[in-house]
Amino acid sequence: QTDGKLIAVGKTCTMGSCDDYNSLVMRLNSNGSLDTSFAAGGIVNLDTDPNAWTEQLNEVSIAANGNIVAAGYACISGAPGTCGNTNAMALRLNSYGVLDSGFGVGGVKSFSVGTGNDYVDGLYLESSGAVWLGGYSDSATGVDFMLASLDDSGLLNTAFSGDGKYLSSIQSHNFAHALLRQ
Repeated sequence: QTDGKLIAVGKTCTMGSCDDYNSLVMRLNSNGSLDTSFAAGGIVNLDTDPNAWTEQLNEVSIAANGNIVAAGYACISGAPGTCGNTNAMALRLNSYGVLDSGFGVGGVKSFSVGTGNDYVDGLYLESSGAVWLGGYSDSATGVDFMLASLDDSGLLNTAFSGDGKYLSSIQSHNFAHALLRQ
């Protein structure tokens, strides 16, 4: 952030046995203390989907207006401690740590890209607010390179690849981990 504060994302355990993880966003001051002006004492602990057993944020970016966009995945089926299927997931918070209802559904966009598990490991945020996601999707023949494009309201951008999603199996195991726009 331009004010020297640090945003960190990941996951946090919500049950004693850690079979259920929530999305985690933290904001710290430049001295390493939690920024208590952000969310609840500097921490956003989100259960973005009550039917998801595990959620994890892997990437984060900050827009010029201070909005925070983070991405990862949500386990959408299975039982505690197991995951039947994962969806790609992105969320947007305002600068105070509150989900932005103008993005996706209630601030969260969770969607399937391929026929198997989808994971987001890369994020690029356009100045317009559009979001690019990169990662991978399990398939019957291995792991596919995955890209997705969301507009500034969290809808899939159908101008990209016809449906906003792109899969490629260059070889048997393919992963996108970082994105950069020229």
